[in-house]
Amino acid sequence: MSAVLYTSGDLVSFPFGMDTKEQKPSQYLGSLEREAKELDIVMNFLTQEEKKPAVELIAKSGMEFVKTSKGFSFPGATEENVKPLCSI
Repeated sequence: MSAVLYTSGDLVSFPFGMDTKEQKPSQYLGSLEREAKELDIVMNFLTQEEKKPAVELIAKSGMEFVKTSKGFSFPGATEENVKPLCSI
């Protein structure tokens, strides 16, 4: 009998999001090959001005949700970070 690894979710560029734009696709394609059903992709640091267009692109791609903090470091999810995204 062989073991089957079922991957329900996978992390990409965790925890800091500092991988290059060439490295991230390799990571998430590998996750999809492992049949991940959910991806937690950490984006590189974004300014307040960059966050809204980033979330708009994510929404257009069919992603179901976006989070503003991974709970890994200070300051976490703040009202300042979340409020502008609620109108998208």
